[in-house]
Amino acid sequence: MSDGSLVFVVPVRDPKGVKNWAQIKDILEKTLSSLHATGGAVFVAASRGSDLPQLHGAHLVEMDLPYVELPPLQTEQRYDAIRLDKGARIMHALVKCQPKGHVMVVDYDDLIHRKITDLLRKNPDAPGWILNAGYVFDSSGICYLINRGFNKVCGTSVIVRSDLLAIPKKVEDIDFQWAARMLGSHRFIQDHFANNPETRFTEVNRPLSAYRIGYGDNVSGMDTVKSTYFNSGILLKPKKLFKNLLRIRPACVLRNFS
Repeated sequence: MSDGSLVFVVPVRDPKGVKNWAQIKDILEKTLSSLHATGGAVFVAASRGSDLPQLHGAHLVEMDLPYVELPPLQTEQRYDAIRLDKGARIMHALVKCQPKGHVMVVDYDDLIHRKITDLLRKNPDAPGWILNAGYVFDSSGICYLINRGFNKVCGTSVIVRSDLLAIPKKVEDIDFQWAARMLGSHRFIQDHFANNPETRFTEVNRPLSAYRIGYGDNVSGMDTVKSTYFNSGILLKPKKLFKNLLRIRPACVLRNFS
């Protein structure tokens, strides 16, 4: 059912909705460099005419999508708009590349371990994998290890066999609402396939993905590692504080992610 390949799709936000595009270009180039090191094929889904960095061998899929300004507050309307835009970009890229193996959506600011394709070599026909563990990092030089539930926090955490995605042959046949639900959010796709024993994903409990936060334009709104895991509320809870301290790692743990 699978040819053993892994295709990465990187949906890139419309520059009109970004405060600091120069920063995004720098971050995106680091992500693409990380993906290039895995040996997998990479497809970048971007608005036509976007000023992009060096692609490091990635394939560019340009599209004409209407720009929709995101609601400023963390509301369901904001998340619906994010999912609709992200799902459309991802599905455009999938229609273009018509993958024969597995697919992983990678947010443009995250990093991937260079050995992630070993999962496919061991079980090329598996329905998919969920990355249950991963790192959270910022520019401070420290990382935070999430050893359980990383897939609930970070979107770069799901690998799915391409035939399960019902990818159409033509852009005109894309069901954008289905794409928004299944590809615009990593949580929906996990729940959808988990309900069927034949398509249930395998959990991976070693960190193969790294989630970048705290740079201002991240749509999740998560701040730095320090303010997220060592804020005033946590400082008042000794057991939680001690647990979080045990999960701190130096930035050098990401050396195999670039």
